[in-house]
Amino acid sequence: PMDTVYNTETGFSGRALTFAHTDAGILYSANCAGIGLGLFNTSTGESSLLSGDATRAALSPNGSQVAAIINGSIAGFNLASGGQQTISTGYAADQIGWRDNSMLVYSARHLMDSPLPLSTEEAQALANRYGMSSDDVPRYNVSIHQLSLSGGETQLYRGPGWAVGRMFVSQGTLYFSLVP
Repeated sequence: PMDTVYNTETGFSGRALTFAHTDAGILYSANCAGIGLGLFNTSTGESSLLSGDATRAALSPNGSQVAAIINGSIAGFNLASGGQQTISTGYAADQIGWRDNSMLVYSARHLMDSPLPLSTEEAQALANRYGMSSDDVPRYNVSIHQLSLSGGETQLYRGPGWAVGRMFVSQGTLYFSLVP
């Protein structure tokens, strides 16, 4: 059930599709799997691929930049110039968002060593229904980090959960959905 909730929150496999109007053009997912990021110039009718591997894109509040995940790392794209930078993180990023135009937030998942704590009845039901033991069900902690584009990272949250679904900042406060 965790994957179903995660997919509902974030798009299939955590990759929501992107389709947003910006001053530089229309930012869009390059395919239906949410992998690849393109920019369509509405003045010239030309489309350019920003990255064939970018996924889980988040547009900055002022619409001039987009951050995306490429192989677990965060990449920043300046939509006006087409410039790209890799932004170092302490952990592999799962979901990303913007705190303001110079700071990002990202979530990470941390696999726990201990098995899922189940009662005898719950363990038996899992075995009967799915043929699984509690050792077969991965358990995670999640964390959320604030990341400055100029360097520096701060952990804002860490706790049990399958994943963080969505994140946004409003009036300086971070809001997020947690997939338990």
